[in-house]
Amino acid sequence: MRSRIARAARSALLLALLVYAGLPFYWMVLTAVRPATELLRVPPPWTPGSISFANFVTVWSTIPLAHYILNTLIVALITTLVGVTIAALAAYGLVRYRFRGSTAILAVVLFTLTIPTVITLVPFYSLLYQAGLLNTRIGLALSYVVWAIPFTALLLRSYFQTAYSIEVEEAALMDGCSRISVLWRIMLPLSLPGLISAAVFTLLLSWNEFIWASVVMTDDSVWPASIGLQLFVTQLGTTPELGQWMAGAVILTIPLALLFMAVQRYVTASYGGVIEK
Repeated sequence: MRSRIARAARSALLLALLVYAGLPFYWMVLTAVRPATELLRVPPPWTPGSISFANFVTVWSTIPLAHYILNTLIVALITTLVGVTIAALAAYGLVRYRFRGSTAILAVVLFTLTIPTVITLVPFYSLLYQAGLLNTRIGLALSYVVWAIPFTALLLRSYFQTAYSIEVEEAALMDGCSRISVLWRIMLPLSLPGLISAAVFTLLLSWNEFIWASVVMTDDSVWPASIGLQLFVTQLGTTPELGQWMAGAVILTIPLALLFMAVQRYVTASYGGVIEK
């Protein structure tokens, strides 16, 4: 009897969490496909009276959304590749090498996570200005890399500690493998779920960020999609064009949803699950 109650309570909790997480996405899609006449109805209907994809066509033709998405993709890929590479090397060094000061380095990394991001905006802006990297994709990507490395390094450090036994590396070194060969042939393949999980986190950071991008990117030719959509609404008004705004948000969400569906088994495995064949 107790096990049934526990299962029912767990199922109810999971259902509540699913509704809590999924409701904003449902409302976003609903707003994107419903006619404009239904947006001001009180109370708002939970199902569309009719479905129309005109908002998607309008937002795609009104603003250069494809160009903004390309900018976002470039920044996200640079951030992910550079950030995960540096974080993986740092995490591997903290796990496999014991040296004087390693604990202090770990403490510094932990401390950086407690610093509010808004405090670093002015120093970062000054650095980018002096380096001539304002209004550049590489400058925005480097900023995201710096912010992503501490958390990603700690995430990978925890994973490297439990992903496989150190005896595997020691055996490879005894067989004549170099340290670089061990990293490439052993660490990377065995740590793939953790690396993918870290890459997804870093990609999400750079894909969704808005505040910093709106500060350092004033040239519309290098705007990421988050800025392009926001200024689109600011210029044309929030209520009449809300459906088009949500249509743009749906377009931006689809690539991330497809990506997560493709790598979900690896992300699950990085948190203690098993990769299904």
